[in-house]
Amino acid sequence: MRPEGALREHIAETVAVEVPELGRAGGVSPNQAADDDCARDLSPSRPRLTPLWALKAVYCIGTGSGACLWKYITVFYHSIGLTNSQIGLIQMLNPAINFVAQIGWAGLCDYLGSYKEVLIVSNTLGVIATCCCLFPFVQEHFWILCLVVLAASAFMASRGSVNDSLALQIVDDYKQARTVAAARGEAVDVKSLPSYGEQRLWGAAGWGFCSLFGGYLMDSFGVPFMFVSFALLLSLTIFIIAFYFPARQASMQRPQETSSVAPRRNLLNFELIWFFANLILYGFCMSLVETFLFVFMLRDFQGTTSFLLGATILVMCAFEIPVFMWVDKKLFHKWNLTTLLSACHVIFAIRCFLYAACPREHAWLVLLIEPLHGITFAAMWSCSVEYAKRLSPEGGQAKMQALVNGMYYQFAIGIGSVVWGPLTEEPPKGYGFAPCYYAAAVLLLIWSVIWNIGWCMRRQRMPDVPLLSGAAETPLS
Repeated sequence: MRPEGALREHIAETVAVEVPELGRAGGVSPNQAADDDCARDLSPSRPRLTPLWALKAVYCIGTGSGACLWKYITVFYHSIGLTNSQIGLIQMLNPAINFVAQIGWAGLCDYLGSYKEVLIVSNTLGVIATCCCLFPFVQEHFWILCLVVLAASAFMASRGSVNDSLALQIVDDYKQARTVAAARGEAVDVKSLPSYGEQRLWGAAGWGFCSLFGGYLMDSFGVPFMFVSFALLLSLTIFIIAFYFPARQASMQRPQETSSVAPRRNLLNFELIWFFANLILYGFCMSLVETFLFVFMLRDFQGTTSFLLGATILVMCAFEIPVFMWVDKKLFHKWNLTTLLSACHVIFAIRCFLYAACPREHAWLVLLIEPLHGITFAAMWSCSVEYAKRLSPEGGQAKMQALVNGMYYQFAIGIGSVVWGPLTEEPPKGYGFAPCYYAAAVLLLIWSVIWNIGWCMRRQRMPDVPLLSGAAETPLS
């Protein structure tokens, strides 16, 4: 009879997964039972799968709650009598607090090996802190209001980047479940693997719908109702997370890459630095749209209405949805991520040229430009999230996604807003919007050339070290 160690070694070499149960037609010998138990010990475990409808609901309802509140928060500030300087101070401090806090929440997720507890606690505290803004005592003292708003922002910072990292983990769980089922010889119950984009698109849908619906409710029931709609929607999000998400992921380590490229652990490498350089410059140019598009339409175009502004958001979000659904399943296995990001450079430059050249007497023509947002944001963001996933070190995916989110939304767009603000003023104080949109287009085209030259030099200098941006070997199906 084999020693136990030799028996396990033999099974490891010959049986990689759990073997079918023996003895259903009759008795089994003790040796057969021992073999069966050992094989079962060595078999890979199937992760507990999060319902995809729950993940989609968290994206849709959670993002929608943010649209109901943060999109209109300056209206609330104005209604309680804050000056423009006070509003500007809060809006300046908010991104910095958000940037630091989301990295902290992501680090806590990586440390605990779980997202659920972090999301429940942070979102619950965020709802409580945000609703404190309704107290008259808070509204009457600016510094107390400032502290409450910044505390709420810190608690709510977990949603964006942690949601992205969570979605990637859940998608990987479904891939692992299919692999385990196939290895065991079981019927594969996942006919079509989910993708990150198919989950993220629900965030765009929630943002677009709630931007319009939240404004309507605020007009009907008053400005404070934004807090009611926010609290109700986010409470529903917390309920879904609490009852439908696994308490703890089996492993937050990435499964084996589908690409033949092995993940690198060195964070100080050209690929990572060049990736973040692109993210910062792209966000710098994108701030002309994210921060100033509505100001541009209201100041320079004739007949711009609130309905047209709302329709602009709706068109943006509507064209994000098919791109999020399609790009990672159809393009990631055909094209390098660097090539896809280069295409985003060119299309965003075209978008800026069209804004600058659009006839000022026909404001509605802006709606014909907004479908490009599907590529210039949704495609860019899908590529960036996927690239960050490949670049992230072992056990550090949440922190990497938080860093990407913070560098783009808080740092790059924040810096861009500060720089473009004075430049977009009417002459002689500034240059106006049209020259700035032309400048952003030219700047991004020049950067695209530099970006690709950098990759060519990297490939020539290190031809034997493949890039993590390479196309995946097989598509998601």
